[in-house]
Amino acid sequence: AAGPVGHTAPLPSALPTEAVHVTKHAPAKSSRRIRPIWIVLALIALILLGIGGVLTLSANTPPPDRPVATIELGSNILAQTPTPATMPTITATLPPPAPVDRCTPPLFAESFDDPASGLPTGVQGDTRWGYVAGTYQLLISIANRMQTRLIGPSLTDYDAAVDVRFADDKTGSSGLVAAARGPNDYYALMIDGDQNYAVTRRILTDTQRIQDWTFTSALKQGAEPNRLRAVQRGTDIAFYANEVLLTVLQDEGAPGAQRSIGVTAASFGAATDARFDNVRICPPPEISASRQILLIDSFDDNRNGWAPQQFSSVGGSAIENGQFVIETIYPGKPYGISNWNPGVAFDAFDLTVDTQIVTGTPSGRVGVIFGVQDLENLFWFDLSNDGRYHLYRKQADLAQQLAAGASPLIRSNPARNQIHLTVISNTVSVAVNDRVVVQAAIDYTPGSVGLWCGVYQPDRTICAFDNLHTAGSPSTGKATLYPFCNCRREAVVGQPLEVRWSWSAKSIELVNEFRAGTVLSVTLDGRPVIKPEQYWSQPQLKDGEGTMSWVYDLPPLNPGSHIVEFVVSSDKKLTDGLDENGDGQLDTFGPGNIYAGYAEVVVKP
Repeated sequence: AAGPVGHTAPLPSALPTEAVHVTKHAPAKSSRRIRPIWIVLALIALILLGIGGVLTLSANTPPPDRPVATIELGSNILAQTPTPATMPTITATLPPPAPVDRCTPPLFAESFDDPASGLPTGVQGDTRWGYVAGTYQLLISIANRMQTRLIGPSLTDYDAAVDVRFADDKTGSSGLVAAARGPNDYYALMIDGDQNYAVTRRILTDTQRIQDWTFTSALKQGAEPNRLRAVQRGTDIAFYANEVLLTVLQDEGAPGAQRSIGVTAASFGAATDARFDNVRICPPPEISASRQILLIDSFDDNRNGWAPQQFSSVGGSAIENGQFVIETIYPGKPYGISNWNPGVAFDAFDLTVDTQIVTGTPSGRVGVIFGVQDLENLFWFDLSNDGRYHLYRKQADLAQQLAAGASPLIRSNPARNQIHLTVISNTVSVAVNDRVVVQAAIDYTPGSVGLWCGVYQPDRTICAFDNLHTAGSPSTGKATLYPFCNCRREAVVGQPLEVRWSWSAKSIELVNEFRAGTVLSVTLDGRPVIKPEQYWSQPQLKDGEGTMSWVYDLPPLNPGSHIVEFVVSSDKKLTDGLDENGDGQLDTFGPGNIYAGYAEVVVKP
């Protein structure tokens, strides 16, 4: 039953599924006006400066057909700004996670330095397992095979960890086995060399994939070692990679049975040589929780779910040549386009990113947004092409400039500037090219981060971003899910969650026609939300247009994955009275599905 070679069995498919997110169905049209409205920000400020103009920001992933939020900039209060020449290199960084000694001595530990320690060794056909150079090896010499070896004692609850790496570039997959009641009854956290992980369930007759291959920046690439960890307490199994909590699942096996851990490997299109080291099994901790979350992106692809695309006559965004590129075209007034990642919300955090104004006038700007609740509630920092910097806060559709100044550290286009921005204990510190230019006290509300590009004179600004690295503690405040993002969001047990999107049109009458002429179909984990139309807000006139929001507070969710699916359909043709793409024709929607999408939230303990 285990396959042709001992514990070696054929895989369901020869290649891993390349999947960043669960794929449901793509939206028929990009979502518009996604605006959560909660945030209370108070400023500590000292110096008065002013800036005039109007700045318009686009919505988050996926971008709508045009930017959506308008803010007025006038005379504002500023935080005190230190002189760049007298500032040392930035030192504000997140404190490292406190070391945790899970057990002394451990219930079981193995460094594989002694081949006589009694762990299984052998060679059979095209597979080999045993001690090699101070590690434990699982070698598979042909394609499309897997093998698993159980090690350590049988326990009811435990906290187990192991270092995993590949010996060469023929990586295949390898992983940590948990909740094993035998060689053909277990769960496994599998990883490959491209920073993807999957969770499988092995039973006597089959290997089932519980979670498809998913990218995570918590994993290291190629042959670098990764520390995998499994914590089991009762029927809950929490899987970690490098101390980042990936997923929590329910053990469906017999609850009172003794369970073991083990190691496993699988080959895909070629052989694989997996090495394991430093196994350590301890009693489980009282609480399983992630201490740090990461958002890392080299923009070689869209695996972090930015979902860029060209949109509207005033600009757009795309991933091109290993960079994230935003183009903003002057529409007759100062204008900006942003794209932010709703999948990760940070409390304290440390962010670095390489920015570049590829094309633009001296007043063109490039920057980052942070503490994003929505495009009406956020902070942003930018650099202009004439060597100036600006720090803003936007709250409830009002913007205030917190700091501004000039610095010889800022390079003009097309040179790169690295922005290093840290928020800890309501203090923001910003360095440009390794020298601090701004430190200010703010009343920070945890939120997401994103990228921003602005144009302030006729012509256009093209901004490029690369090497984004953000590390921080996760937010436990209210989180907003956007039903058309087709993306994944993480939350913790007890964290308030809402689903929100907005619709706008040229007049309140057209907004009412849209509400009356559409049918909403909303499900949570496959169960319909009763009378979803009751969650529309009353239409109101804002910025010269009619707008309304759909807001639904999710009930408390248990640990695990939950999916909200949303379909907006109509049996007639509707219009918003606007011409977003500038083709001289009014926008129309329907008949049929107007929008369709989903949001997945993974609730962790």
